[in-house]
Amino acid sequence: MRWASIYGNHDSQFNLSREALFEEENKYSLSYTQHSPIGFPGITNYYLPLYAQEKDCDGTPLAILWFFDSQGGAPFQAAADSETVPNWVEPHIADWFLNEQALLKYKYGKDLPSLAFVHIPPTAFLAVQNTLLPNIGEESAHFPGLNDDVPLAAEGDGTQDVPFMQALVDTPGLHSVYSGHDHGDAWCANWPNVTGVEKGVSTPHLCFCKHTGYGGYGNWNRGSRILKLSFGTEMEVATWVRMENGEIVQRVSLNETYGTDVYPMEDGENL
Repeated sequence: MRWASIYGNHDSQFNLSREALFEEENKYSLSYTQHSPIGFPGITNYYLPLYAQEKDCDGTPLAILWFFDSQGGAPFQAAADSETVPNWVEPHIADWFLNEQALLKYKYGKDLPSLAFVHIPPTAFLAVQNTLLPNIGEESAHFPGLNDDVPLAAEGDGTQDVPFMQALVDTPGLHSVYSGHDHGDAWCANWPNVTGVEKGVSTPHLCFCKHTGYGGYGNWNRGSRILKLSFGTEMEVATWVRMENGEIVQRVSLNETYGTDVYPMEDGENL
């Protein structure tokens, strides 16, 4: 199975080197993980074009998948308790993001629909939790999914990732942003009002991607967020969580009525 990854705060520690991790991934032919341009902060800042099947492809991607390194953690073999690596997407990467968008638009003659993936959630996720979601442990009928990490741990102190968030909302066709990091959260919501960020041409949806692997904190049931992309006149995205036991929960359509649509409440055992 082909894969592509992004790095976060657990990929830089005393016994973990981001560069060595990438070198290991890069040994496998099915790895699509790319290295950031040399000299850029973080390792996994890159994008992948998504094409139709070869017989239907005219050379123009159906969509772009953007990947961002949220950094975080400790420098390799640094002193104990030295969590000094910045835990946000740097402004320099936001500039690179906007520049690459412009190059893609020039190459293909139009803005392409896209999705973005970043491990530590931007501060917009915290703004959602503070304004749109119910109390801890309660599920929203409009934004279904587990909401047990309160307050969630976002990038930086809420100011360092403002250039990155502004670039996200200024990206035409950016449909949604997906994060992990907080093991007890697994909801999708609409972009909220965020201090310092002016609403741009696009307001992407925000989704947590459910704690999938073993290890780490918490004892919530494991699952994985699945995305189904459909392409007609516009890209449409349906998403759900497949639990470890195979059950499907929290199936939603991230469309123009998301946030007003009412979804049935799930069995708490499967959150």
